[in-house]
Amino acid sequence: MPVIKRNGIQLHLEYQNDKEMLFKVSQTPNLPIQEVYIRTQTRGMVQFIASGTLKDSLFISFPTTNFPQGITEVTLFNKDAKPLAERLVYVNIGDGLQIKVTGLESSYPVRGKVNLKIKTSDKAGNPIPAQIAISVFDKMYKHKDGKNILTHYFLSSQLRGRIYNPDFYFNPSNKNRLRALDLLLLTQGWRRYIWDEVSLSEKQQSTAAISPQIKGRLRPIRKSKNSRHQKMLMLFNSNNSNKQMVLLDESGNFQLHEPYFTLGRRLYLKHFPSEKDEYEIAISDPFKEIKITINNKESIYPLIEELTDNITTEVIEPWETGKTIALDEVQIQTKKVRVFRDKYLGQLDSIAKIGFLNTDYIGACGYLNCTACGGGTKPIEGKDYPMLVGDDIPKKHPRIVGIPGREIVHVTYRNKRFTEEELLKKFNLTKIKGYYGKREFYQPNYEIESDPFPDIRNTLFWSPSIITNMDGEAEVSFYCSDINTAFIGIIEGLGEDGILGRTELDFLVNSK
Repeated sequence: MPVIKRNGIQLHLEYQNDKEMLFKVSQTPNLPIQEVYIRTQTRGMVQFIASGTLKDSLFISFPTTNFPQGITEVTLFNKDAKPLAERLVYVNIGDGLQIKVTGLESSYPVRGKVNLKIKTSDKAGNPIPAQIAISVFDKMYKHKDGKNILTHYFLSSQLRGRIYNPDFYFNPSNKNRLRALDLLLLTQGWRRYIWDEVSLSEKQQSTAAISPQIKGRLRPIRKSKNSRHQKMLMLFNSNNSNKQMVLLDESGNFQLHEPYFTLGRRLYLKHFPSEKDEYEIAISDPFKEIKITINNKESIYPLIEELTDNITTEVIEPWETGKTIALDEVQIQTKKVRVFRDKYLGQLDSIAKIGFLNTDYIGACGYLNCTACGGGTKPIEGKDYPMLVGDDIPKKHPRIVGIPGREIVHVTYRNKRFTEEELLKKFNLTKIKGYYGKREFYQPNYEIESDPFPDIRNTLFWSPSIITNMDGEAEVSFYCSDINTAFIGIIEGLGEDGILGRTELDFLVNSK
C-alpha cells in the first residue's frame, strides 16, 4: 500500500439534489492559502468552472438543472492548472426520453392482435420526435446481465472494470440505488493524469470535416513499356452480383460514395492490369482520420488558459505476500486453421488449388514434383507419393539414390493452403467493408390469412427503427403466436436532441 501523506487536499460531495450539488474543499493546516478552481464537465463538455481562495475549507455549489444526464467529472485544480483531486458524480438520473405505451392489455389469446400506441416526450411532458427500437419476445429469453442502452452509454462505457447488474442503478424501484451508484463511482471512477508525450509532440494535420466518401488510388508497382492506362475498376459483393464500375482519373485516383456500400457487407474491387504489369489499390482509412481529428481537438476552458505538462505520477508497487504459491509456467500452443467464411473467397480458393496458383505435379516417373520430368498430372488430395529430397537433386534421369544428401521419402499429398492475402493479390482484388443489407422481419397477418401449421414464434415483433412524428406519437401492431407463455417488450430510443430513453412492457398469451 502507498505511504500515507501528511499534507493533502480533500474534495468532498456534501449533498446533492435535483437542483444543485454542494462540494467542500479542505486542506491540511500546514498548507499555504492558495487559489483553486473547480471544473465540472459531462462527456467532455464543460458545464461550469468556479474559483475561490482556499484557507482551511471552502464550500462551492453548482446548479445542475441544465446539466445533461450522466456522469459529471468534478476536478479540482491549483492556480497552475495542476489537477489536485477529482470526483465523479451522476447527475439528473431521472431525466431523458420518456416513453409511454398505451393500449396494452394484460393478456391476449393465441394469434391475437396487439395494438400499441407509443408517445415520446421529455421529462416535462413536451413531445419529442424520436427514433425507437422495439423487440417483443418470450420472457424466458430475457438477458440477466442488466445491460441496456442507458447502462451502456451512461455508465459502463465511462467506467473501468465490469459492472455487475448495471440496470440496478436505473430502476426506480430500488430504494438505495442512488447511494449505491455514488459508491460505485467512488470505487471505479478513479483517474490517472499521465500525459501522452507522443501525442503531444507529434501533432498530425487533419481535414476540418470527416467526408462520407472513401478515397483510394490504383498505384503501379511494376509497369511494362507497353502498359495501358486503366480507366475503371469493378466493384461487386461476395455473391459476385450487383457489379458497379468505379471510374479512375489520369492519376489512378477514385472515390467510393455512400451508395456503393449498400451492395453488401463484403465488397471487392478488381483491377485489370496488362499481363506484365503489377498494381495495388491503396484505400484511405476513415477511422484513422476520425482519430486524428479527435486527438487534435482543442479543449477550451474559460478560466484556465494553459495546462502545464510538468505533472508527475506516483508508481504504486504491486502488493506482495509471502504466502503465495508459485506455479510452474505452462505454455499452450495451437495452430489455427484459417476458414474461408466468404463464399466468393471460397470459390477463389478452389480455383487456385486446381489452377495457376498450384504448381504441384506428378512426373511421368511417379514422383511428386520431379525436377527431371519438369511437369505432369495434378496430384490427388490424400494420396501417398514418393518424393526425392536432398541438396543435390539431378534434373535428368536416371537419378541415383544413396548419394549423401539425397533420399526418397513418401508423403501424403495435401493441397496448399492459400492465405486470404495471397488470393486477393493473385486475382487482382482488394476487399473493403460495406453495409449490412436491410432485412424485413416476418410478421403474419391472421386477419387475411390462415395457417394450419403451429405458430411457434418466440419473437413476436422486432423493428430496429421506428420514427415518431412531431407529436412524439407512433403506432405498432403485431400478432401473437401459439405459445402460451409470458412475453416481454423492450422499447429503447433516441430523441432528436440526443437524449436516451427506455421502457419495458409485459403481457400473457394463453389459449383460453
